[in-house]
Amino acid sequence: MTSLLIIVCVVQFIHYIWYIVSVRLKNGFIIDFWAFQLLINNVIFYFMFYPFAKAVENEGATGGSQFMIAKQVDLALIIVTVGYISMWLGKYFYNHKNNRFIVTGNFEIWYLAGVVKRIINSKNALWVLFIIFSPCFLFVAYQALTSGALLGARDSLGESSTERPLYNIAVSVYPIFISILGVLYLAHKKKIYLIGFLMVFGFSFIFGSRGAAFGSLSVLMFFYITSKGRNIGWSKILVMGAGLIAAVLGFGILRSGETKVTGSDIVTSLIYGNTFSDLRDFAWVLSDWNHQLILGKTHFSGLISFIPSGISEFRSEWALGKVTTRIAGLTDSYHGGLRLTIFGESYINFGLIGVIIFSLTYGYFLQEINRKVMYYIKNKQMIEAYAMSLMSVIIFSFMITSGFFAIYAIFLPMIVLTWALNKTYKRQNFYIKSESFRG
Repeated sequence: MTSLLIIVCVVQFIHYIWYIVSVRLKNGFIIDFWAFQLLINNVIFYFMFYPFAKAVENEGATGGSQFMIAKQVDLALIIVTVGYISMWLGKYFYNHKNNRFIVTGNFEIWYLAGVVKRIINSKNALWVLFIIFSPCFLFVAYQALTSGALLGARDSLGESSTERPLYNIAVSVYPIFISILGVLYLAHKKKIYLIGFLMVFGFSFIFGSRGAAFGSLSVLMFFYITSKGRNIGWSKILVMGAGLIAAVLGFGILRSGETKVTGSDIVTSLIYGNTFSDLRDFAWVLSDWNHQLILGKTHFSGLISFIPSGISEFRSEWALGKVTTRIAGLTDSYHGGLRLTIFGESYINFGLIGVIIFSLTYGYFLQEINRKVMYYIKNKQMIEAYAMSLMSVIIFSFMITSGFFAIYAIFLPMIVLTWALNKTYKRQNFYIKSESFRG
């Protein structure tokens, strides 16, 4: 079975490369938003790391559980393959049903994209949002500075059910400010935006989260590369990619507190550590799971993630992180939860049929977003492209429901602020009209 599945992995990876080449030949872009999402969400890495997921070297991360984990890696890969193919089928179904793709310049279908666009175009709104979230940012910074480790805020706050929500808000929202400043610079080329981006990005390291520090940077790299079209070469892209990978690995080393790290240590950590451990983590849960379907409990827990788990008995039991750590027997110490790949949660909730349905739907809507994002980039509408790209956060959260918290943290304040702006605008117009009438 291992040899056959290795062939499956190779075929999937070759198909991914073929897709990138076809995008380049057909549209002139090095990569489109669809391929970018498969990259940053580790989807393509599931197949690349399959041969390593069974190895005994994983015991450094999994301990004595690795023997049982290795027995379930094949099953995990088969489930992932079904989900991956279903996702592509959803993409092709969208293309088949929507050959006449028209962008009208508005966001009726994706209301939140319109909200994001208005917030970005309103400098006052951005400042208001930053001030609203500043207490969370400053609290995390204070905890990091007083914890004895500059990058230790995640560990010091993660164990507290009362303080953890503040950290989660900060780490969810802060990257949005980084990427917005970066997109504004790409759109307008004003130095003030570049300076603001560098200052805000530098502060992000204090959160102790690679996602907060480099997630937004990878998004900006995507927009920069695609905006150049055929005017950017592979050598420059490879240098940028290598630099980002080196920065991520270096950040991980600094966070671990290791002072003497060799090249082999870095490679071992990359292959057998927790950076690309999704397939192994999925197998870990499968190895200890009693195979009783959860029937949507983690999805409902995600939908109500605006309620802290510390005050919700249901969420404290059925939040995805709680479920995965409980199944794997990791509840004796704090653990944020195992990563089940983007197909794993639908499997433990609804079985293989759930994987197929969720993946088809995800692929369908991701292609809708992809075509809109690439349309806006092609027409040099960077703010519209970025606003639409954030809609991927919403559909991704149905695949991994722990992301629903970020949706509420990011979009709810924006909706409230946009509503307030509309009210203010209408009031001002009414005042102007009244004065004109009196005059």
